[in-house]
Amino acid sequence: MRLHLIADIPANGTGRGGAEAKSVSTQLTEVLDLLVVLLSKKTFLSACITLCNEDAIRDLEAVMEESLDQDESIAWPEDQGAPVVTAAHERFAPPAR
Repeated sequence: MRLHLIADIPANGTGRGGAEAKSVSTQLTEVLDLLVVLLSKKTFLSACITLCNEDAIRDLEAVMEESLDQDESIAWPEDQGAPVVTAAHERFAPPAR
């Protein structure tokens, strides 16, 4: 269930307007959508597994979008001479040992 009315919530003096307010609205919608999915689970374990899966999917989407936005194949660890942004890849990669 999407909450379309949150886009109408005023900034209330926070200085947020335009794109930043829309970003906050989008984030709130995503959190509420996730909450609906988690509350539909019958057990705590099922909700935990769903939360982990949703987080992993979100991170993987960010990695793929990063590559698509740059119209580049991105390898990790990154090539030192490659002129690409790898921020999402760095967050998604396992920690160095």
